[in-house]
Amino acid sequence: MFSRVAYSQWIIRGLAVIIAVILWRYVYNQDRVTRSTPIPIEFIHKPNKKDLFSYFDFSNQEVMAHVTGKKGDVKTAIDYLRSPLYLKGVVDLGKAKKGKSVYPIKKEKALDNKIFNEVEITLDRDVIHIPFQEIIEVTVPVKPLVKDLNGKQYKVLGWEYIPKKVRIKGLEDEINKIKSVKTKVHSIKNKKKDYTVKLSFKRLPRHVEILNAKTVTLKVKIDHGIRERVFKNVKVLTFGISPNSNLTIREKDLKLDSIIYRGMPKALNAINPKDVVAYVVLENKIGEQT
Repeated sequence: MFSRVAYSQWIIRGLAVIIAVILWRYVYNQDRVTRSTPIPIEFIHKPNKKDLFSYFDFSNQEVMAHVTGKKGDVKTAIDYLRSPLYLKGVVDLGKAKKGKSVYPIKKEKALDNKIFNEVEITLDRDVIHIPFQEIIEVTVPVKPLVKDLNGKQYKVLGWEYIPKKVRIKGLEDEINKIKSVKTKVHSIKNKKKDYTVKLSFKRLPRHVEILNAKTVTLKVKIDHGIRERVFKNVKVLTFGISPNSNLTIREKDLKLDSIIYRGMPKALNAINPKDVVAYVVLENKIGEQT
């Protein structure tokens, strides 16, 4: 067993070591400081926009770097770190997937400098959250917006359009909200005859595009209400034969089976059949005349 003297000496030596370590750490830390500076984040292997898309702003992203060491070394290191040529955070998106995922930020030295061996560099965060969406394609119906289908002087007999459907491509959440693709509003007011017109599409969300059409062709058939009315056994009046002439006309030769009037229904209905006559001007000569 230890004697009382030996035991006391062992305790004294132990306390001396502990005090020496504490004093060393105190002196060491007296000259150590921590400073911070932002460093750029570089995103590598970003997904092709044809497959995945993100609203995330990849430009001007930074992460804060904390530099710890002797005051002089830290100041020198900070000066170097203010240039992106020496240190940057790198995020590899080679395995990016749909949804909001966490991607690690790794330190990468572009140019090495011995001063970095004298300090300790840590990042204030080691991950970054980035959401991605899938780019999808679907087929949706086309819906032309047509107004003023009927007026006082005209009537639309019918209209048709092509294409009936289009293929659209875009972000999944935006595509899922689109049930049909509409055209800009077109008015048929005061059109006097059949016509064809090309209609442009209404503006779609920013990240949605129509793949197989730029316009919609609309064909409209117009009825202005013009009708026909047939009057039969029309009386024929003759002019041009002198009363003293020896020329005669047989009544059966002045026969007119029918005559056709064209116009608006209201005007046609107002005509009295007894008032419908035909006029023939004859020349004062012998023989048949037409």
